[in-house]
Amino acid sequence: MAQSLIDTVATALRLGSTSKTELSSEIQRNIDTARSEMIRSGVKNEVAESDHALVVEAIVTYCLAKLGSANTSDKYNESWLYQLDNLRKSKIELASDGGE
Repeated sequence: MAQSLIDTVATALRLGSTSKTELSSEIQRNIDTARSEMIRSGVKNEVAESDHALVVEAIVTYCLAKLGSANTSDKYNESWLYQLDNLRKSKIELASDGGE
């Protein structure tokens, strides 16, 4: 079974199960914000809302920038902006059934 996006982000943030439970709504809010930022920046809606590996990686990076260590937030934010720009420029085509 595939990991949920909240679980993926929590793992990247190195959160234990208690912290993940406590922060799950904040993690979900940041996931939603990352997808909205993608769409606002010109990424196709269907791509931004997908579970394509590049989209998931960008969302994890966004969450690391917003929820991670203050020591690394600038580096993750720079990485997020790079990934966002590449997603915006990409020609990702999703299968008609919503797959990758």
